[in-house]
Amino acid sequence: NQHLSEVVEHYCEKFFGEYYDREAGLLNFGDDYQPLKGEVAPITAEMREKNPNIHFFEQKNPTWKAGTELPCIGRLGWKDIARF
Repeated sequence: NQHLSEVVEHYCEKFFGEYYDREAGLLNFGDDYQPLKGEVAPITAEMREKNPNIHFFEQKNPTWKAGTELPCIGRLGWKDIARF
């Protein structure tokens, strides 16, 4: 969704300006940032094959193991809020 992509870019530039790589669409907080350890949430070859979301994530954020983050946003409606 182009509109949501623009929203993500805007909030990343506003709140994480120096860490946001607009060309890659990723947040990189540098060497002082503690990335998720591989043993916490390993991605197996089987998971890559069976889950298109994992494949999408790794395509968009190939450096996730180094700690880069893929910013994301979603729509939230009144029905979603009512569930809580």
